[in-house]
Amino acid sequence: SMGGLVARHALYIDAAGRALWSTLKQRDSRLVMLGTPNRGSYSPAQLLLRQHSMSQMLGLLARGVSVGDLSRFGAAFPGLMAMLPQEPDPQFGDLFDAAAWDKLVALDSGTIRPDAATLQAARDYVRGAAFEQSFKELRADPQAFYVAGTGETALQMRPAPNPWGGFFGDGGGSPVAAVEFMAGPG
Repeated sequence: SMGGLVARHALYIDAAGRALWSTLKQRDSRLVMLGTPNRGSYSPAQLLLRQHSMSQMLGLLARGVSVGDLSRFGAAFPGLMAMLPQEPDPQFGDLFDAAAWDKLVALDSGTIRPDAATLQAARDYVRGAAFEQSFKELRADPQAFYVAGTGETALQMRPAPNPWGGFFGDGGGSPVAAVEFMAGPG
């Protein structure tokens, strides 16, 4: 996912990369993007809400590294925050805005909040003219191919209907996530 965004930046924004891409295209090279989230992804939000499956697995397997540690690292990484959805979430608003994270923290106090400077750097990058222009050029480039992933991608978030689930003896035993990620409109 992020590799496709790095390739997009290198080949369509960076001056040296643009020159290299021009040379490669003359040799009939192709750029194939496999599921690259060119318009953003909820994966960074899942990480900060401690719900990303890969970080949960790593948190269990790695000595001395918890899911919270991984979430704190991700929250401070502008490149990862730049992968947030570019469109506002219908329930929580613009995830590049600290106010959206205030709403999420109000639902789940364990949510790792990205700092305002990191969000600002990510917002400035994805909403900058160069990033938008690179997406237009990518879509118009006959030597760039996009292959979408096969799994369902979360398209929005919502507060969980009952975040305590079966905690009080009605079948569960532990609280569930306070925020759900859904594949379609709620």
